[in-house]
Amino acid sequence: MTQAAGAIMENSEQEAGILSRENGKVVGESTFDLMGLAKRFELACGLAEEVDAVEVLPGPPTEVHVSHKPMGVVTIIVPFNW
Repeated sequence: MTQAAGAIMENSEQEAGILSRENGKVVGESTFDLMGLAKRFELACGLAEEVDAVEVLPGPPTEVHVSHKPMGVVTIIVPFNW
């Protein structure tokens, strides 16, 4: 997945042109959007190792185990032009 994130920026000029024509944005803004996408994707991949992690908080009277579990599907509606 991290290789896919890196591939996003390999043809960034061409992809920014496509985004500009698709959304009516200037090329600079589309390039910035691609950079943000690649970075967010990279950061999300870095968190994959922590999905099953359990943090143990010691303390009297009992220790607490903290874990993160998916609760279900999330739907988000975002305007194409933010």
